[in-house]
Amino acid sequence: KLKSVLGKASKSTTEAKPSNLVIKIPNSTGELDDFKVQESSILEPDYQAKHPELRTYIGQNIKNPSSIIRFSITQKGFHGIVLSSKTGTQFIDPYTQDNTYVVYNKGDLPELKEAYKCHLPERFTTEKETDEGSKSFKNPGDSKLRTFRLALASTVEYSEFHWKAAGLEDGDTEADKKEAVLDAMVVTMHRVNSVFQKDLAALMTMVD
Repeated sequence: KLKSVLGKASKSTTEAKPSNLVIKIPNSTGELDDFKVQESSILEPDYQAKHPELRTYIGQNIKNPSSIIRFSITQKGFHGIVLSSKTGTQFIDPYTQDNTYVVYNKGDLPELKEAYKCHLPERFTTEKETDEGSKSFKNPGDSKLRTFRLALASTVEYSEFHWKAAGLEDGDTEADKKEAVLDAMVVTMHRVNSVFQKDLAALMTMVD
């Protein structure tokens, strides 16, 4: 039913045309929020045409316009992230394989056993700029949205993890395995874009 409704969604463009499609999305308190939704493909047009089963969307909360959702529909189901100045970050993920989903706050996740450590040598973070020409490559800070073409590669370990998570086995076809890996990449990059667009005014569009 949801896929049928989303088939009526307008496509997001640089002209920022308003969306008229409203859908209800559950939040972590068990209530339903109304979002105006548009389709916003993370794949380049020709690449998207090859994968009509992969769809990505953006939406804005009607009552709380600062609350933005990005969600994807793939063979793995519905995956969403909601960024809100009032409620923080929330995720919506498949919980079982029988269409049961979980909605949770990022802050409720258990802490990692090891804290994040940056291993970038200190000289890369403290070295003063010496090349005058390189100053032109600084972030211009003009708040204009920039789109980057992303050629995303995968390690063997990442690929194996995701095609096994999709229920595939060694004897399944390479095409099915690649499709499962692409599903995972789309879900991740659509969520990453939610942060990149907010913090850096940048979007990544995946290329074939």
